[in-house]
Amino acid sequence: VLLSTNCQCVKLVLSSFEFWFKMYYFFRALIAYCIYYAYIRGDIRSVLECMDFILFLMVCSLIVVIFSLFDAVPTTLFTKIASSLMVGLLSLVFAASWNWYVFQNGDDSSVGFNSFRISVSMIATMSNGFQIFAIYFWKQAILSVLRKDRCVSIRYAPYLKWIDD
Repeated sequence: VLLSTNCQCVKLVLSSFEFWFKMYYFFRALIAYCIYYAYIRGDIRSVLECMDFILFLMVCSLIVVIFSLFDAVPTTLFTKIASSLMVGLLSLVFAASWNWYVFQNGDDSSVGFNSFRISVSMIATMSNGFQIFAIYFWKQAILSVLRKDRCVSIRYAPYLKWIDD
């Protein structure tokens, strides 16, 4: 999929604020996920489990980048809309499941930073990241319906270039 992309479109998407904002929240949620599973729950016990975990995170990151670059990939409108809705719904399910976990167990799983006298909730960080993620992918699906033959995530202002003959 990545080999069939339009290089100029990829450059425009990668230079957009929206892409990096989405990636920031995605990596923030992944880091919270790593901290939660590795240190708080203690589920990662061996090197092999750690390698599986890292591979899972790399695959998730690649999927996010591919779905974010839909303007640069030659796909059909149905594929663009269906996959954006699917990833958005999946992100919302993850966010709701983390919120439900806190509601059921009462365990917020906070990590304290003593030098700053603050504590950060890992579950709230994961949930917020996936909520932002769902909003962006639903926006991509809705704008794909409204702008059928135009780019969704690329904001490109035309400019005039004067050439003297």
